[in-house]
Amino acid sequence: MDEARKIRLDEPHPEARPVALNRAAELLRQGQAYHQQRELAAAVAHYELAIGEDPDCAKAWHLLGFAQLQSGELVSAIDSLGRAATLDSASAEFRIHLAVALLARGEYRQVLSADISNASQCLFEDEETVQEHQRVFESWIEEARS
Repeated sequence: MDEARKIRLDEPHPEARPVALNRAAELLRQGQAYHQQRELAAAVAHYELAIGEDPDCAKAWHLLGFAQLQSGELVSAIDSLGRAATLDSASAEFRIHLAVALLARGEYRQVLSADISNASQCLFEDEETVQEHQRVFESWIEEARS
């Protein structure tokens, strides 16, 4: 058997991953440009393409979910933001946006697992803002418990 037949076609070339990451980064930048112009459909399309190139890019999943949330696509937004929060569990911003999407959908009990009250402490620096967010989060928690 010659060498060409021994090569497995399902194995990516070692240089393919960096090329895909570069392409994903460029698609992400383009998506953000559309997003800033409030062209949400174009932004979503670019974020989805970026995810196709780099499925483990938490930022792309987050931006996709945020654009979906702004478009009113709550189920898709929750899925995308949940994926972002799973890929980068340390991101307070991802968890807060997931909680906002859950609240918009009326899924109060799931907000508790998003741990948004602790996330606010990471996201906001001044104590007054943290306390205000804590009061809001506690009221949401009380509402979810009732």
